[in-house]
Amino acid sequence: MPNGDLVTGEKSTAVAVILGIIIPGTGVMYGGRIGLGIVIFLTCWLVLPWIYGIWKGYDLCKQNNIIWYDYLSENQ
Repeated sequence: MPNGDLVTGEKSTAVAVILGIIIPGTGVMYGGRIGLGIVIFLTCWLVLPWIYGIWKGYDLCKQNNIIWYDYLSENQ
């Protein structure tokens, strides 16, 4: 994997957004950043971290998928 990124497969951006809306921080956890997800969960009452968490979960899954597709195309 490039740059030591741990990618376990394709991740759905829709799932990350839905999780982040229902329970703040879980979309980020789904994207692979457990610590950041916990911080967002603990500070979600400020609303801004909650919104950031929804966006970050989407972005992490998008980045994961780019790395995953690059990995697959290199190994075929």
